[in-house]
Amino acid sequence: MNRRTAGGSRRWHVLVLAALVLGMIGMAAPARPAAATPQKQAIARASFGALPLGPLAASSETPVELGTLAIDSDTAAIIASPVGGGKALALSGGAGAAEVRFKAYPAGLPPVNGNDPNVNGNDKYDLVVRTTLTASISDTAGATFGLEVDGSALFEFFSFGADGQLLREGAPISATYAVSSPVKLEARVHLARGTADLAIAGSNGTTRLLGLPVDAAFSRETLNRVQYSVTGGTGVYTLDDLLVDIERESSPPAIIIIEQPETEYSYENGLIFFMIKIKIHNDGGRADAVYLIIDLDEFSELADLSFLEGAGFVVEIVDGKVVIGIGMNNSLTTGAMVDFKLKIKIKGDSFKLKLTLRYTDGTGDYEQEPIEYNETVPPMTELPPVVPPTTPTTPTTPLTPTASLPRLTVGSIDIRFKARWQSGGGLRIYGLPLTEPLTTTNGVIIQYFERVRFEYHPENEGSEYVVLLGLMGVELGFQEAPQPAPTDDADADWYFAPTGHTINPAFRAFWEDRGGLYTFGYPIGRAFKDSGGRLVQYFERTRLELHPENAGSEYEILLGLLGEELLQRTQTAPR
Repeated sequence: MNRRTAGGSRRWHVLVLAALVLGMIGMAAPARPAAATPQKQAIARASFGALPLGPLAASSETPVELGTLAIDSDTAAIIASPVGGGKALALSGGAGAAEVRFKAYPAGLPPVNGNDPNVNGNDKYDLVVRTTLTASISDTAGATFGLEVDGSALFEFFSFGADGQLLREGAPISATYAVSSPVKLEARVHLARGTADLAIAGSNGTTRLLGLPVDAAFSRETLNRVQYSVTGGTGVYTLDDLLVDIERESSPPAIIIIEQPETEYSYENGLIFFMIKIKIHNDGGRADAVYLIIDLDEFSELADLSFLEGAGFVVEIVDGKVVIGIGMNNSLTTGAMVDFKLKIKIKGDSFKLKLTLRYTDGTGDYEQEPIEYNETVPPMTELPPVVPPTTPTTPTTPLTPTASLPRLTVGSIDIRFKARWQSGGGLRIYGLPLTEPLTTTNGVIIQYFERVRFEYHPENEGSEYVVLLGLMGVELGFQEAPQPAPTDDADADWYFAPTGHTINPAFRAFWEDRGGLYTFGYPIGRAFKDSGGRLVQYFERTRLELHPENAGSEYEILLGLLGEELLQRTQTAPR
């Protein structure tokens, strides 16, 4: 059952600025004001291009364009950049640090109010740090980069961690690095507000956006340097093209408008899912620190968040509130549009919802009036149980099914599985759905896809294991007897004692980068050549295939169509 409210819903009152409410409703859209050009002042720059190649003396200080390079390490050197044609600062082995001190303001940054005749008190004032960094190894002891307060405190941007993980204050940030590949950073510290927005582009192609508070110790009076430090290990860590700017921008006030949202809810197998589509645009000057807070009194979990236009990210989910950063680096320039939708699971059969938009310029909070939903819940329809597999097969069985099953559309994906399907790789990893959702006799809700089977386990409600992938490789009979652990160290790291098998080198990076155990499970057999000459290996949940004809493309490794095979063998295909 679906309900939709849009346009003139009795429960929605569109939130706009006072100017829109008083003068714009029913009128032609006004001409958009021209974007103001930010006033930038570089206060530190270090490309290292003017320095000779070779080691740098410990406790030395060297001028570098708009800054001073101070060394506190026995292993610092200027080397050829591993990611470009220029030079880089390199730190390696043991413990040590290097600092770039701001030459323009060695005793802190300038005032942000009337004490400086060139700065208006209403101007935005940001400290912006841009650079590129690399690591030569993936080690447990790496390097850390951040803003320093006179040797006494460090605001960490990120650090290189073990196994190719980028960390912040010891915790992974869902971005990775590869050996000698660039990691790009843009950090924007909003000094007046005590917040920072970080954009960290890892080697895996993922840009991680972080909105963070900044401790009061980091103020314009104390900030005067950036630090790059090595905590140990044997790797070489480089810093390229460091640029630190002050950006001030005088502009008209922002005019942030939330258009009339569209809402929809559905009731599926005893669960209420609420969807809201929101468009936010800026018809005035630039707005920073733009956050939308969605407050639900019966909030259970966020099922899906997707951006149709513009950018943003979930900052946190706490106490029934979803906080979303709107725009790249939480900023909306003149004319910017952000269009997104959320799907949220609701605990009960009624709820209230409130939207609050916050941004700078002293404009305050803007709230939607609460949405109320309270309707009689329809009975749950029990779907036919799924027949378990009865005919085990062996790896010598041909991999290509004899007949193809009809595919359903992406719109047929059950709401409980949609978020993981999208975030985990979509069509490439999971394929299209082959069935509607089915309810098994033990209450588990499943849906077959071309390559996997999604399972919703109510007994795991509230944990990350509420949605799992079925063990189709095991069910199809491809599990082989355990093998002895390899003696070679490189292979031993990829041997899994629970099943007694080793992941083939051809599949290791793919397995690790795309979910590991959570997506594929343990290997259950040795890699072998199929009848078409392709290298394949079975895992608990799927089969990986190496396609040499696609060498060099993202389709070089594909997942086998185990969902289709299992459906054919259990005769549960839709008619």
